[in-house]
Amino acid sequence: MLGILKPDHIGDLILAAPAVRYLACRVPDVRLFVDANNLELAHTLFPDLDTQGVTLSHLKKNDAGDRLELAESLADVSECDQVVCLRTDAVLNRGRLRGLFRRSIFVSGDNYRHESLTTRDQLGPFFGQYDCEEFWPGQQRPWPTQPRRIAFSMGSGFPGNRWSVLRWAELGRLLSAQGCEIFVLRTPREQGEVATLARTLDLPEENIIDCSSILALLAQLKALDVVVASDGGAGHICSLALPVLTIAGSVPFRRFAPFGRTNRVITLDLPCSPCINYLSEAINGCFSYECSYGIDATAVAVALTRPMGGPGCHDVLPGGAKLYFGLSHAN
Repeated sequence: MLGILKPDHIGDLILAAPAVRYLACRVPDVRLFVDANNLELAHTLFPDLDTQGVTLSHLKKNDAGDRLELAESLADVSECDQVVCLRTDAVLNRGRLRGLFRRSIFVSGDNYRHESLTTRDQLGPFFGQYDCEEFWPGQQRPWPTQPRRIAFSMGSGFPGNRWSVLRWAELGRLLSAQGCEIFVLRTPREQGEVATLARTLDLPEENIIDCSSILALLAQLKALDVVVASDGGAGHICSLALPVLTIAGSVPFRRFAPFGRTNRVITLDLPCSPCINYLSEAINGCFSYECSYGIDATAVAVALTRPMGGPGCHDVLPGGAKLYFGLSHAN
């Protein structure tokens, strides 16, 4: 049996979907191990795959845990004949887990290249090359020339990636004045922010999209044109249904942009990005979050209607922000 270990966050699992689906086609007996909180997502992405939940403390922003704890958490994984670990970090790596798995392959990322591409290239010598788009579980819709029904996805797991409610309100007013209809995704973590934005923009309740069910969310998104999203799991889920414009703050945007040839990323691309909030042994002294707040609503509105560029190309927007196209396809 081949075990595929992908125990991290929502967006990471979605970006790994082409690799997981390819391995499931390539190897007859596969079991997928994901974070226990991502089982619904895994069943949505891979309905025919044997999937099991695991919990690793170092991915819960607690301590790294000792080897005994890791061995207990990964006991079922270690029973597999071979393990493909689609993550490498200070805890999940060949040296630390030496002897725990019979045979193992560890995939490591590159902040300057898209996650789906580095995963494909590192698995290629062992399982053969594949086309990520061929194994993508979502749709690949073209970018609309004049988007009119636009959803906002405000949530993000890191403070430096969150666009402020003030900026969202500015964008909503600007787009409404241009004749666009605004919808807002409501996740459990953004209840207060969504309520504030809905009052500010005078949005009716039917324009608030609840995210209690992934399948229900994807069904509702199909009627819209595009999503504007802070970098986060909800934005990656949206990429399964329709095009996404990501507002990237401190994130390594080239690596973690939502998968899709027509998707776009807007960023200031500051010298301090990616931010040290991704490092476990450094103190983040940033209080301004200028990487996200410095992107204004006018630049985002312009980014929505710019002509499509080729994969990996970028354009400069008002205020100096950069607009990147199709980073997941920038070979």
